[in-house]
Amino acid sequence: MAEGPTPRIFGFHAARTRQLRRAGFEGDYVWVGIRDGALELIGEDSGFLRVPVQDIVRIRAGFIEAKPIAYRTILWCRGGGRPFYLYPQPSHHFLYTPAIRDLAAAVAAHGGIARVERGTSAADALLTPLLMAIPALGGVAVAAWIVTDATWWQRLAIPAIPLVLLALLGWRAVTRHFPRSVGTLSDLDRQLPRISP
Repeated sequence: MAEGPTPRIFGFHAARTRQLRRAGFEGDYVWVGIRDGALELIGEDSGFLRVPVQDIVRIRAGFIEAKPIAYRTILWCRGGGRPFYLYPQPSHHFLYTPAIRDLAAAVAAHGGIARVERGTSAADALLTPLLMAIPALGGVAVAAWIVTDATWWQRLAIPAIPLVLLALLGWRAVTRHFPRSVGTLSDLDRQLPRISP
């Protein structure tokens, strides 16, 4: 009797965060992958967790703009508790992308596309624009109360650059990092490392 095709198993090495250490994972990394309809986390030296895909309530993939970019996936599981944060090791970005695509597809197949999100968090998304609001408001204050003897267009020029930067950073935060459900699974690709075919 011929066997069917072997299911593909993508897995990646994730950083062993403090949360994973507390959960009993030991070693330099935690292997993360999908096998037989479940997400598995296996510590390099010890630690094991198996979560059936139907028990994953929500998945959110995103990235934090830093040097280098930090990719992250957050998983909320049935039963409440704290979500799991998975940060792939940079040398495993090429494995992280297909693994998260497969996991998101499995979560969507079990509970609908609304359970798959993109972005980081509202706090992460709004931090930079809020910091830029300080010089923008300072420029408005200077133009309104300190530079009173200048013409109207000179007074408008003072806060113009900070206000334009604030608008651009706000737009970028909302479009790239603010958490929201994906329309299609391909929307998730903007939040994952690009891999060559």
